[in-house]
Amino acid sequence: MCRTNLIPPLVFVLVSVGCHEAPPPPAELTIPVVMKQWDILPHEIRVRKGTLVHLHVTTADVQHGFDVRGLNISEPVNPGRPTDISFRADMPGRYTVDCDILCGKGHDDMESTIIIEQ
Repeated sequence: MCRTNLIPPLVFVLVSVGCHEAPPPPAELTIPVVMKQWDILPHEIRVRKGTLVHLHVTTADVQHGFDVRGLNISEPVNPGRPTDISFRADMPGRYTVDCDILCGKGHDDMESTIIIEQ
């Protein structure tokens, strides 16, 4: 076989492989979050940039405050009444989630992280 006969199939394979894009991020994502003395679960939430994120936040014991300063989120979370929080994950980065309502001696240890990936 002549070398010139190999060029068209080789070009087709290279172009075909290079044309595949990464799948788009999910349009929406719902994540359950549980706050309890003295923990926030899950400890880490990872989402892709552009995703519309819905957090369904509950408390297993007393009133807590779901606070993410970098995303301008600050909502009370009361026993027996779930708090639903939605935001568009537009700015990649790491964001600390804290409890901003004093809930007992381990209050300062309550922390989680939201990571928005490219």
